[in-house]
Amino acid sequence: MAKDQYLTPHQRGIVQRYYANEDTRVVQRLQELASDLYLATTPAQIKRLWGTVEKEIAKTNADPREVAKVLEAKDIKGLATILAKPGLSVPRKTPGEQPRRAPVGEEDL
Repeated sequence: MAKDQYLTPHQRGIVQRYYANEDTRVVQRLQELASDLYLATTPAQIKRLWGTVEKEIAKTNADPREVAKVLEAKDIKGLATILAKPGLSVPRKTPGEQPRRAPVGEEDL
């Protein structure tokens, strides 16, 4: 938000709830993208959807090696398997902390 921006208590509550439910939003968006990929008919649609999946899945705590394999193979069933795992979520950020995202496929050192 911009410096010295004023929000009413009601607006502040809306913004806080929006970010409090980020993990649910991202996982649901990925599930919708998997459905859209299954139904996509043109190569252009498929390419665009996989690009969006790559951006959204980078926000989650999914295993980077597993994600890299799925993205490389463009495997919809593999994507669905990742999304079905019970621990999939978006890591919480502390105020002022910048998100740290490793490139997809980069192994832990």
